[in-house]
Order: sequence, then C-alpha cells, then structure tokens
Amino acid sequence: MVASFEQRLDADLNTLIDEALKYIQQLSAPADSEAESFDFEFFRKESANAAKVLAHNATKLSLTAPPKSKDAFTSTKQIVDCMRHLVALALSIPKSSGSTLTTHIRSVISEVVFDIASHANAFLTTARPLSEVRNLGYLSATGIVWKGCDIMQQIPITNAKTVQYLVKRKLELVEDAVTEMEGLLEEDGGDDGG
Repeated sequence: MVASFEQRLDADLNTLIDEALKYIQQLSAPADSEAESFDFEFFRKESANAAKVLAHNATKLSLTAPPKSKDAFTSTKQIVDCMRHLVALALSIPKSSGSTLTTHIRSVISEVVFDIASHANAFLTTARPLSEVRNLGYLSATGIVWKGCDIMQQIPITNAKTVQYLVKRKLELVEDAVTEMEGLLEEDGGDDGG
C-alpha cells in the first residue's frame, strides 16, 4: 500500500520533531568541549547563515505543506540538516569560552530548535503535545521561528558581551516592572487600602 501525502509528511515531520527534542536534550547538558582554540568568527558566520536557512525553509514549509506540494519534503529535510549543523556548532564551543557565553548560546539555539519543532507540529494531522503554550497555527509558528532566527543572528560571541547583553535585558525587565508599579499606584490614587 502506497502511503498518502499526509502519511509521508507526518512521518517526516515526526522525525524532525524527534530530532529537535533530542537536540534540546543535548544542548541542556553542561559544555564539555575541551578544544583549546575556537574560531568565533566562523561560528558567527555559520550560525547567521544557518538562521537564514532555517527561516527560509520554515517559510517554504508553510507555503508548501498546506497545498500538499512535494517541496514540503525537501524543506523538512533541509530543516533537519540545518538543526544538526547548529547544534554541532553550539556543542563545539569550548568550556574555556565562559559559562555565561556557552549557556546563552545553547539556550538561544535550544529555543530556536523548539520553535522549529512547534512549527512542524502545526502541520501534523494530529498535533503532538509539545507544550500547551506552543500549539499555534502554522503562520504564527512561522513568525516565531523568524523571530528566533533574528535573535540568533545577533547573538553576542564573547563572554563579556553576553554578560552585558543579559544584564541589559534584566535591567529593562526591572524598569518595566517599576513603570507598571508606578502606574498601579497612580490608578489607586495613592490609596493605601485603609
């Protein structure tokens, strides 16, 4: 019996999701590369190119899967290959580069890989329970992949710049919380509830 388009695409998408979940597990393990030298410019170039390829193929999958085009299979394979390359890049960063840097890069790539899995999940005949929050339609999932790929292209590649980036994000969060608290106090008119 010949498998239908949906059955073949479901099989490919489930493989993509399984690979993504495996890669997320690998990225959550502590860095263990002992390489003495690492070419961060190569990493930056390769990860930026991979982000572009991922965004392109996520878009291509969104355009080809619903109308049942055979190009959906090609896009799925290219996404898996690109994820494999990105994870290999992240796992090759030596511990000596700094724990903040390696943790941040792994976290960003892990998020992008999860976003790709969620995107693939949107095309399954029966979606898998990846996350309650992430069961989105494929157009929303495509946008989330694009955003993750944009973040990945701008990732800092030194420990010092990573620390600076993370501190800046925390300060922005605190400033936002202070602004919200001030707004709430103004709404209450300074009433202390008594």
